[in-house]
Amino acid sequence: MATKKSTTPEVPEQITESATAYLDRLMQGHETFAAAFEASRARSARVADKFFTALIDSQRDAISLGQTMAAAPTAYGKNMEAMMQSMTAAQERALDLAKAVYKEQAEATGELRSATEKALESAREFVPPVEKFTGLWTNAGK
Repeated sequence: MATKKSTTPEVPEQITESATAYLDRLMQGHETFAAAFEASRARSARVADKFFTALIDSQRDAISLGQTMAAAPTAYGKNMEAMMQSMTAAQERALDLAKAVYKEQAEATGELRSATEKALESAREFVPPVEKFTGLWTNAGK
């Protein structure tokens, strides 16, 4: 019986190592991107939660103010006091929301700076494996 010869040439070990290094760098970049995306999603959810809580509390406060004023429409002093309390509470909610947005924006800026630095460093580390990989393929094709 004749031995069947392989029609596919052996892949040189250098190409395998280079391809593995290249794909490892791609995976690192993907993991960095995925982590940044998750952090951004969580930040957006926190801001949205704070906004909707403030919105619901404001609606509840407005209804309560309306009930107070409807219960005694001629009690001007009591109604003005209730209105001032409602306005103060609305300002507190607006300030809390603004603080939350500012805090999240400041953290996002720091994370963006960190992610950019990592991306630039990764790009610097990414170039040698790519050059080696493409060089090996170019040489193998000759």
